[in-house]
Parts: sequence; C-alpha cells; structure tokens
Amino acid sequence: MNFTKLTILILLTTIISCKVPDGNFSPYGNSYQQEMRVLIQNISKNAKTKKADFKIIAQNGLELLANENTSGPNLNYIYALDGIAVDALNYGYEGIDNINSSEENNYKNNFLKIIPAKTAPIFAIDYCYKESSIKDSYSKNELTKNKIFISNSKILNQIPIVNIGIFNENKSNISKTEEIQNFFVLTSNENFNSKTLVEGLNNTNYDLVVIDPFINNQLLSTIDINALKIKKNGAKRLVYAIINVAEADSKKYYWQNDWKLKLPSFADKEIGILGNFRAKYWQTDWQNVLYGNENSLTNTMIKAGFDGCYLIGVEGYQWYE
Repeated sequence: MNFTKLTILILLTTIISCKVPDGNFSPYGNSYQQEMRVLIQNISKNAKTKKADFKIIAQNGLELLANENTSGPNLNYIYALDGIAVDALNYGYEGIDNINSSEENNYKNNFLKIIPAKTAPIFAIDYCYKESSIKDSYSKNELTKNKIFISNSKILNQIPIVNIGIFNENKSNISKTEEIQNFFVLTSNENFNSKTLVEGLNNTNYDLVVIDPFINNQLLSTIDINALKIKKNGAKRLVYAIINVAEADSKKYYWQNDWKLKLPSFADKEIGILGNFRAKYWQTDWQNVLYGNENSLTNTMIKAGFDGCYLIGVEGYQWYE
C-alpha cells in the first residue's frame, strides 16, 4: 500500500470512528454534536446579520468538522466559521514544552485535513518555552499556513514573553482574518484591571488579540476596546471577545434575578468556580443568552465594538455523550 492510500485509510478510519453511538441524542432528537453545530451556526448567522464583517472563531471540538455518518466534512458548520482554533496542536497536550505524540498529532490533523481550502483558517496554540521548541512550532505551523500563538503556560492569564519574538511580527494594518499572522489569547483577566490590560497589550504587536471581555464581571468600555486595537508599532489590529458557549456564569449581567432563587432550566451541574454551571446548550433559554435577543452576549459584543467572537466550550458536547 502506498503512502497516499495509507493516509486516506487512516483519515477515513479516524472520522468514521467518531460516529455517535445509538441513543446518544439530546431531548430534541439530534446528536449532542449536531446540537453544538447548529448552535454555533446560529450564533454566526445572527452575528453576521447584525454586522456583516463580524467574525466567529470556534476553539476545539474538532469532531464537529466531520459528518457523523459519512467520511466527509460538515460544510454547513465549516462555512459558518471564520477560523478554527486548536489548543495544543503540536506542543503541550502532555505537558508544557512536550511535543505531542504521533497519535495525538494524527488525531487532530486528520480532522483539520478535511477542511476545504480557503475556507476556515487554523489558529494554532502551542505551549512551549525552549527556543528550539518555539522554532519547531513556528516551522510546523508555517508549513500549513496556520496563525500562531505560543504560550509558556496553559493558564492563559498573563501576557507571555516570547524570547525569540512573535511569529511574523509585522507593521501591517490588520483588518481581515486572512491578514492575521499571529494572535494572542487571554482567557482570564484576573491579573489585570482595564488600565493595566490596555497598557500591557498596547506594548505588543500581535495581529489579533482575543480576550475575556469582562473584568470583575464588568464589560470593558468601548474606549478600552478601541484602544486595544492599536499595536505597539502604531498599526491597527483586530480584537475578539471570548464567549463560553457551554458554561453559564451566575455573576454575569445576563443572570436574571429570579434565577438566584430557582436555577434556569438550562443550568446543569455546577463546575469549577462557584456559580458556574454546565449549560444545556440545546435549550432555547440558553441560546437566547448567547445570541437570541438584543441583550445577548453576541449582540452585546458587537455593540461594544469587538471585531469578532472567539467561542470556547465548543467541546462541551462531550459532557453528554
């Protein structure tokens, strides 16, 4: 068997093995994977109705890229996205600065390979700190034309110092996803206030900054968001807001007063931080929180001045499978 045939066989085997088992369905009769696809497609559709150039990136949940009952790509899902972010693509799955095993590498890349050309670009996060590892990550990701972010910690609550510099650091104004060479993700603002956040990121030249839009549960001001859109070298960049599609936070503005007495139907098991709940993401009430009304998270981010949303918790369907 030649290399090409072997590669195709591995790809098909990997995708077919992800078929949802019998009985693994939401109360609405769809697989939990399909419920997540539909949710993200609707978030994207709503956002682009409000603002045509508003972008949606989904992190992880790579199984969603493939149809569950065939070997092909799920085009409705892929076309709804402006990018697919992959955590620990080459480094960090088994520890900081550890290169991924061939099994992990193949699993992820077999899904990424089915994405049609010139559709959703890949935003790769690698966790490493040695110069040799960073250079190797840059080389691997450049080969597949990925957007790159390197962090020396899996706790994304600080601005990392990259000893060899940001990948393809540039003085270009960035206004489109295709122009992004590198990016930065800050999932928690616990170490910042609005002033130190703006000052810290204004001292970097990342093409795209992805941030938690809340500090102490208060939304960043439009003034701060616009300030974040300027690189250290004076060029313009994009700023995206993080939204968790599978986790509800009782401390955020959308939490209604009567939910303090009786939890909403979408709130499932409490996880992590006190007052955070798994969300039954297929329920209409939770979807209204995410995109279904003028005060929804997505619409609030559009009005605040963000250029896009970066969806995390996409792999939340795994809780229910």
